Amino acid sequence: ISTEVLEAAEVFGATLWQRIRHVILPLLRPSLQVALILRTILALQVFAVVIALSGGDIVTVLANETYRQYYDLRNLNVAAAYASLILLISMISAVFYLRAVRTHEEVAG
Repeated sequence: ISTEVLEAAEVFGATLWQRIRHVILPLLRPSLQVALILRTILALQVFAVVIALSGGDIVTVLANETYRQYYDLRNLNVAAAYASLILLISMISAVFYLRAVRTHEEVAG
């Protein structure tokens, strides 16, 4: 964020909270959108950490169960269904994030 923009807000009498809410956050909105979507997708693919820490038998997550169904049990149909569910959850989360951080100008036109 440009220092000139922050200085201009300060010159016009904006408090710290007003600068954060009306200047900094709107300028960071595109970066925040991408970061939230990527973090959600990465959170759904956390199976390697679960396998490394628990051996994969004690604690399970959806991605870990997909991996187990495909490689250990050779149950391809169930693994494909789990993978499709992960994709669906990721897409719904992305749409939710993008709609939640839309501006009024984007909604109007």
